[in-house]
Amino acid sequence: MSTTYRLVVESGVDQGRSYPVPAKGCGLGRSSQNDIALMDEQLSRLHCRFHFRDDELWVTDLASANGTLVDGVEQVESKLEAGSRVTVGDTVLLVVDDSLPAGAAAGGASIDLGLAADSREDEPQSDERRIKRTLIWSVASFVLLIVAALIVRQLVEAPVTGRGQLHSPSPAGETATLQLHYEKLEGNAENIFRYELRQR
Repeated sequence: MSTTYRLVVESGVDQGRSYPVPAKGCGLGRSSQNDIALMDEQLSRLHCRFHFRDDELWVTDLASANGTLVDGVEQVESKLEAGSRVTVGDTVLLVVDDSLPAGAAAGGASIDLGLAADSREDEPQSDERRIKRTLIWSVASFVLLIVAALIVRQLVEAPVTGRGQLHSPSPAGETATLQLHYEKLEGNAENIFRYELRQR
């Protein structure tokens, strides 16, 4: 047999575990009698069986209560390929072909996005980018802080007249004066008195 398949638990109670599929095939279910015994309570005791036909991997459902899905479609029997996902109960198994080159073993092409951090030459560059980014944010924050401080100072120092209207400062050379205006009206049926006090 030229292919070597593994079943990797992508999600479920046993997530992260990996099971090689032997040449004679293997049974999967909740019972300890299975070659692959999972703790998923949604599985039947004898849920499905993985086996080979002419070097091709197949899965056969063993009349399970919740069925066996291959790439989201319920199947009684189905051929599997690298990258196929088999759902049994609450568990999702990814089919991996170890005989394929790395990256294609799970059915996907290997694409380098430049995100790998195992190259020593990339480490100083990422540190340099981080320092530049921090410096830019620091300068921008400092500028915003100065602008905000100037606006607050302008609002605090400008005298207020009337209802929320800012009074322009006195022309150069003039001293500001305090103006007080008090007015009181008193009256009865015969007379009206008006008191007024102005002070500058």
